[in-house]
Amino acid sequence: ARQVDGDIHVGTVHGEARLGPVSGDAHVENSMSDVRMDRVSGSGSVASAQSDIRLFSLFGPGKHQFNANGDITVRWPNNKPVRILATAQKISNRLNLNDVSETEGSLSGQIGAGEPDTTLVLNAGNRVLLKEKDLVESDWVELEADGDDFTFDFDFSRLAGLGERIASRVNERFAQFESQLGSDMASKIERQVEKAVRKAEQAAERAARKAERAQRRGYSR
Repeated sequence: ARQVDGDIHVGTVHGEARLGPVSGDAHVENSMSDVRMDRVSGSGSVASAQSDIRLFSLFGPGKHQFNANGDITVRWPNNKPVRILATAQKISNRLNLNDVSETEGSLSGQIGAGEPDTTLVLNAGNRVLLKEKDLVESDWVELEADGDDFTFDFDFSRLAGLGERIASRVNERFAQFESQLGSDMASKIERQVEKAVRKAEQAAERAARKAERAQRRGYSR
């Protein structure tokens, strides 16, 4: 169901379930393969997925529970309040969570102050992967003009997250072809993307150090 106007409730799906955007609630009882949900305005849940679950964008207020035998991947904006409760053999968190409580096989934390209206409960047999959705942030660069003089202020500390933002967008594109590639191939591609991310972040850190040294030399003149 590519686009649903209203609610959708699915019993047993023998293949892959792809839902979204959905203007109401989206619930799947049992999927024999993967489940992908994208832009669900109301509540969402998957009682059981035999393979992986991929969740994109936002859900409405309330508690949303997802259970998978394989991986659960969540891509969530870092400016949207949410509380996350995750249980898995391995948990990889790339969100800016606060109030984090982490033990072996479990993690809880939230984005935003107070008590978020939205809670994601994630139970995976293998991995839970928490990734940031947004790629570009408007406060990276500030330019000020005064006559012919320009002040360039680049926040190089934000480069550390650039690789993850790129990876998020790349993985979203791969998700569109996942039904043709298969989940095994998609996982291999994701691992290669993660390696490229690490190299990109290392290069960004080197560029930031060089820029800072050049800036200090400019001040000393």
